[in-house]
Amino acid sequence: MVYYNTKRKLKEVYIMKLTFEQIKSACSGAVNITQEDGLIRFYRMHQAQLDAAMARSEAFYIRAHSTTGVKLDFRTDSASLFLDVNASRGTMTYFAVDIIVDGKLIGSVDNFSHEEVPVFHAQKAYQLGDYSGRFDLGPGEKMVRVHLSWGPVTSIRELSLDDGATFTPAVPEKKVLFYGDSITQGMDCLHPSQTYSARIAEALGMAEYNKAIAGTNSFPEMTAVREEFTPGVIVVAYGTNDWTLSDTATFRTNYRAMHEHIRNYYPGTPVFALTPVFRYALNECRAMGAFCKVGPIIQEICADFPNVTVIDGFPFIPRDHLCFGDGILHPNAKGFDYYFKGLWPQMKAVLEG
Repeated sequence: MVYYNTKRKLKEVYIMKLTFEQIKSACSGAVNITQEDGLIRFYRMHQAQLDAAMARSEAFYIRAHSTTGVKLDFRTDSASLFLDVNASRGTMTYFAVDIIVDGKLIGSVDNFSHEEVPVFHAQKAYQLGDYSGRFDLGPGEKMVRVHLSWGPVTSIRELSLDDGATFTPAVPEKKVLFYGDSITQGMDCLHPSQTYSARIAEALGMAEYNKAIAGTNSFPEMTAVREEFTPGVIVVAYGTNDWTLSDTATFRTNYRAMHEHIRNYYPGTPVFALTPVFRYALNECRAMGAFCKVGPIIQEICADFPNVTVIDGFPFIPRDHLCFGDGILHPNAKGFDYYFKGLWPQMKAVLEG
């Protein structure tokens, strides 16, 4: 790996390295951004939330450091972009940082596209480390989004444009706040821009602030931390891990506490509570008993909160193994497409009603 301080020549094109401050100015989805050991690191969780994750398990603490929802948005007339990233431990071993130009995915820095990806890609291990790529953005001014990975901890070593190119941050002013488990974090979607949370944020025209941690059940310690902003919309998506990990009384207590925090901190914000999507183990008996109990409990609790709209997630994804990256539970891009198309019209109707 070659390091550069200001600008360098790549394939006969002189490029300029964006500064730490420029990158910060274009960033959304992170509550803290630091520069350490030559890497720009993005933190989507406050320290109290990281501490709460660690109190549950080291695995949750690591997953809380993922960059799900973190994006850079800017306008530029640069014809090319160079990106150098580091991906370390995280939820899974595959990762992608998507490059989007005027709303279209044009490529990614990733660790899987150079080889054949199996249908159930979650079962395969990939090599983490340093990855880079140069992308042709095309002529004229355009809107560029760099969408960081939802899985491994992803940091930026270098982001460069053509020498002399314009650079104007274009971060959405309004924000949508997500709380949830692995599906809301993005597992098992190869491209972070194709998760349901990313697509809902895009449809809303809002910046995505994602507090989901794979493997967790209802997590009132997450909502107990008030954000420094007032979100325009909030999405809460728990229940499937509660069914597995919690008894009914614990689920009721924790799930209600989350909504009480949200009501107290953001009393005028529309909240959407999503019930779990289809999963292949639904006929088993877990800690809460039958899977079909979860949705009605969410409905019952949310009836006490006027700003909350419950949306039934169970019909979103077809009973088709090919809609899941692991074949059983976590949606792939196809599954997330169904998820988004099932969710967005219902959210839109409420918000416009």
